[in-house]
Amino acid sequence: MREIAVIIGCLGDCRGVTLADIVRKKAEKEDDPEHDPLKTIPASPEKPSPIKKIVVGSVAAVAVIVIIVGGVFVVRAKKEAQQESAAIAMCEKARSKYSEANEILSKAIRKAETSQKLTDSQVADASTLTKLRQSVKQGEQFGAASECSTSLAQSVLQSRARSMNKHSNDMKEQAATIIADVKSVEDSKKTLEANQIRDALGQSVSGARTLLDSSAWQVADNSTRDALSQAIDAAQKLIDGNSVDTKAMQEASKAISAASDAVNASMRAAQEAAAAQAQAQAQRARAQQAQQAQQAQQYWNPSRNNGDNGDDNIGSDDNAANAANAGDAGKEDNGAGVGVNGNGGAASSGSGAGAN
Repeated sequence: MREIAVIIGCLGDCRGVTLADIVRKKAEKEDDPEHDPLKTIPASPEKPSPIKKIVVGSVAAVAVIVIIVGGVFVVRAKKEAQQESAAIAMCEKARSKYSEANEILSKAIRKAETSQKLTDSQVADASTLTKLRQSVKQGEQFGAASECSTSLAQSVLQSRARSMNKHSNDMKEQAATIIADVKSVEDSKKTLEANQIRDALGQSVSGARTLLDSSAWQVADNSTRDALSQAIDAAQKLIDGNSVDTKAMQEASKAISAASDAVNASMRAAQEAAAAQAQAQAQRARAQQAQQAQQAQQYWNPSRNNGDNGDDNIGSDDNAANAANAGDAGKEDNGAGVGVNGNGGAASSGSGAGAN
């Protein structure tokens, strides 16, 4: 067999070599252990024992299990970290939204402070004040925003986020309710003020109508009565229309007041003119009476009768003429006692009369 192996090993490069050379070389190589051709053939591996197989398999299985479990824990820890980070971010976002809504609500409550100080007698509808106070009380029940600490459990963070989101919407709705209730109170206050001003305007119109009626033919300038009549008509139009324009009604009241003052002034002027005329007539009447008395005394003076008959006749003629003149003067004075108001002012009768 060894020869055959040598021959086979030489097939690739043994041209011109005899069989004897081959045998000889083979013998030489057999003596040299380093050139043993059998060493080129690998030895058959030893078969492992069953126990060794079990140990190696167990170690490999444990290693696989450890790797799998470790991978699961790593993935789970990474996922939990991501979820916790997401929960914190969600909580912080909800907290920011809550704080914003809380500020809006706080502003609405501060805005309602002035309106809440009003009393029921200062508004037309007291129920608006009651509703406003209830809305503010409900708004004050919301507290500060919850904390979003990293030490909190993920479930707690999520719960706080849901709660703050819900309350944020509730606070915004409550703020809107308070603002609407404040407007209702302010409108009710304006309504009461308008009603009061309208009532006062009605009283002014009533008084102006009385003045307008009583001043007929009693003014020095009738245009003042025309102005008062126009002011009354303008004010009455606002009253009939149930106006809530407080400025317009206040201006109408001022117009009536100014027109009434002008009528009263014109009436005083007419009265003063009539009084002056009456005084002048009285003075003329007194002067005429004094003159008539003097003439009568001269006519009946006995010293005049001591003269001769010619003189007596002359004196009698003179006295008769004076008496006639005095009577005519008295009649003229009586006719002069008439009204002096060119616009129908009150007449003053003269007191002058002729001497009898």
